[in-house]
Amino acid sequence: MTGILMDADNDLKIERHTLKVGSRKMQDAYMVLSANQGDFKEDPLAGANLIRMIRRCESREKIRKTVEISLERVGVKFDDIKTQVDILINKNSL
Repeated sequence: MTGILMDADNDLKIERHTLKVGSRKMQDAYMVLSANQGDFKEDPLAGANLIRMIRRCESREKIRKTVEISLERVGVKFDDIKTQVDILINKNSL
């Protein structure tokens, strides 16, 4: 999955007056997991609603299944990014 990349502020990533292109797997995962259903006009069902699920104290199993389904909608397999997500979570919790 190659495409135009975004920076940490969700702006187009530009280097030397050129749009930066590269693997957008983690970028797509971030976008769908941080979104709620209805946020994307082109796919209203995309979005994990994670904040709502956490506030409702949903079970870990339900949250994990929702994450897997949401990622699948944008063509990302959870097993492909699981290690990268663990690294990001553990780095931020130090």
